[in-house]
Amino acid sequence: MIPTSKTLNEQHALSQKTLVDFLQAGLDLCFTMLKTAQVAADPEHTRSAVEKVRRGLQVIGKLAGRIENPQSWTTVNGRADELERALQSFPDGVRSRSQSATT
Repeated sequence: MIPTSKTLNEQHALSQKTLVDFLQAGLDLCFTMLKTAQVAADPEHTRSAVEKVRRGLQVIGKLAGRIENPQSWTTVNGRADELERALQSFPDGVRSRSQSATT
């Protein structure tokens, strides 16, 4: 019989790996959506894609705080920072509806 603590440790390690894999996949998707926004001909499609990237980045930021391994945390947050910089460098004319309504 496997000791319970070993099983729990293995499950915890697997959940941490799954979390990091999920966040990396989310970042990949956000980068792809940002590229889609850059080439989209329809301004509404562009705004929609950029807004989805913003929301994805918020979720990634919240979940990244649960990463326990410092190297994995640095990797995920480094990519999130890169995505945020790419998003900030997006043309000012592309704003979310909420931003447009407040300005």
